[in-house]
Amino acid sequence: MERSIEDIWKRDAPLAPKLHNLYTRKSKLTTAKIERTMKRDIWSIWLLIALVLGGLGYAGHWLFGGAVALFLAGLFFYNRRLLHYLQSIRLETEVEAYVEQYLAALRKIIRHTSRLMVWGMAPAATACIFYWWYATGTGSIQTFGQEEPGWKMALLALGFWGFMALYSWGVYRLVTFFLYGRKIRKLKEVLADLRALQ
Repeated sequence: MERSIEDIWKRDAPLAPKLHNLYTRKSKLTTAKIERTMKRDIWSIWLLIALVLGGLGYAGHWLFGGAVALFLAGLFFYNRRLLHYLQSIRLETEVEAYVEQYLAALRKIIRHTSRLMVWGMAPAATACIFYWWYATGTGSIQTFGQEEPGWKMALLALGFWGFMALYSWGVYRLVTFFLYGRKIRKLKEVLADLRALQ
């Protein structure tokens, strides 16, 4: 009967370094894929900036487009900083410690970016959309703002912010799942295997 990996690890000392090297290569390949995907994801923000500036500028709203572009540029630099933080994690000693630290960093990045979606993206999107409604006269927002008390406008803005917060958080989590979910699962599998071999 073919022996399990655990048996090989425990009984065949000469093969143990080979298995260790196998998991080292597997973890490094997976983390390299994560960083390549993240880098493409970050640089695609400039394409979005160009589309926003082009579209809103063509419509004659250069000031509004510039404000949105500045916010997106800030998002680019924020995400690039997160990528540098991820790349600073090096495999120096044990592969298990490296994978643990890398997964912890990924969880931290996802948590921080989720908060940014709720407390940064959602209020900014709400302010931009209300400005757009007011500046272009779309719907009856101007009449509503003039005829109704201020607390109703504040309540409307708060409700819209809540909707945008849930929407942006949900979209971010969904995109993260499709882009990184499989790679993160591979790292978790590597970590589980390494713990089983101890």
